[in-house]
Amino acid sequence: WSTHQNIVDTDILIVDDQNINNEILQEILEAYQCNVQAAENAQDALKLMAKHEFDVVICDIQMPEIDGYQFAQMVRDLGIETPIIAVSADSEESVLPLALQMGMNQFVQKPIKTQVLMDIINQLVHQTGH
Repeated sequence: WSTHQNIVDTDILIVDDQNINNEILQEILEAYQCNVQAAENAQDALKLMAKHEFDVVICDIQMPEIDGYQFAQMVRDLGIETPIIAVSADSEESVLPLALQMGMNQFVQKPIKTQVLMDIINQLVHQTGH
């Protein structure tokens, strides 16, 4: 038995401008039986979020036009409280303080370790009383 049973059927949105990252993450998450949608930019992500309530958003920080920080701020300004996990190749020290300030909830460093990501998703989903 693993805690990851608890994230079966979790609705997850991945926001990353690099398709290959989306595909890798999507495969990992679908292996844990999560329902995954992906957006290549902040605008697409916001459109998806307007139509569908996600349990968790996984968002890359480095994106063209609207970066992950700005995206998080836009989401919070709309009153959406969905937990957001920031993803970046940069160190936690350089990303996390600003990410939290912008309304993000957690940080995962690239290359993503599956176990770490799953633990964070599990924690966030059960914090919000899903």
